[in-house]
Amino acid sequence: MTRHAILALSVVLLTGCARGPTGAVSGPIQGRLLSIADADARSCSGPAKHVQVVRSTRATANRVATGDVGQVEDERPVWVLLITGGPFNCPHSGPPGSSLPPAGDQIVVLDASTFQPTDGGFGDHHTLAGLGPITTLR
Repeated sequence: MTRHAILALSVVLLTGCARGPTGAVSGPIQGRLLSIADADARSCSGPAKHVQVVRSTRATANRVATGDVGQVEDERPVWVLLITGGPFNCPHSGPPGSSLPPAGDQIVVLDASTFQPTDGGFGDHHTLAGLGPITTLR
């Protein structure tokens, strides 16, 4: 087997660890995403009762999931988490010094390679529809 063939096989195997045959997130990636969802929910005084995820691009995630009408033209891959189970009372949401009413869900957009948050939303009745195949993590 050539070095190129070994590298290609390695990529296929590594990708298989992150996604099952139906595109579902599994293995260590699933655990990491759930851990991030739980930590974010705790910081907003609510449990992460239900967590869904989809892989998308930052531009699409901003337009569809967070409702941002700004011109984000960033095509880098992201994970988009929908966390429900509130009410969530997030001190880091909204303008400084403002008091937002509790909400039933959160959207967290994470850079797919670093898992660092890039964007998010806080409210009720968010959806991941239109972003791609949705995986229910919990």
